[in-house]
Amino acid sequence: YINIMVLQNIIPLVTCVNMSDYLLETIKHNRNFFSDYYVLTSPDDNETKDLCKSFSAKTIEFNSFFCENATFNKSGGIHFAQEYLHQLYPDKWILLLDVDIVFTKDLDLELHHYFDNNIFNNEYMYCVQRFDVLNHEELYSHCKKRLYNTKAAGFFQLYFNKSKYYPNFSRNASDCDLYFAKLFDKRIEIQSYVLHLGLEGSHWDGRGTKWIHLSNSSLN
Repeated sequence: YINIMVLQNIIPLVTCVNMSDYLLETIKHNRNFFSDYYVLTSPDDNETKDLCKSFSAKTIEFNSFFCENATFNKSGGIHFAQEYLHQLYPDKWILLLDVDIVFTKDLDLELHHYFDNNIFNNEYMYCVQRFDVLNHEELYSHCKKRLYNTKAAGFFQLYFNKSKYYPNFSRNASDCDLYFAKLFDKRIEIQSYVLHLGLEGSHWDGRGTKWIHLSNSSLN
């Protein structure tokens, strides 16, 4: 983690429900980029909560992810967490980040450049490119074969305006993120990228395929 500069102006919120295997793969790298780190989970997901403790990450618990008529009420959970974080951090940017996303050093540098040069507009949403990786070899080599084409999707949404919220209910994890993105005056894609573990749509209805992590491997 040499040359990482901590992003003091950004509060990340990672949604992780019964996906601690993915969280283990991503938080061991992503945690170092931020001073504070929040994980949205369910009260009974003890593996995720224990993992957060070991990485000094804070948890927000939402008990209606699997309410009536919903296979995974992700939107309701994020709305609940936003109400908390918007009050707690009125002067910070909020980053909505999926649990299967790996942050990169290039992105860290570019975000610092934006802050240092006052490029960010508080009324805009900022997003990045995403490349899907299917195994550890692709992950560790930062493989860029599979570009994800949906812009401003929920895997990475950076915003400041605290009057904007996700809907308080969604049947699954699809569509609610694009509804939220459309609330902003503009959606700006910056040049850097993130890596996504697996193919698109793998967990729209809650946890899907398992990610088998390797020990003693570097993400850098």
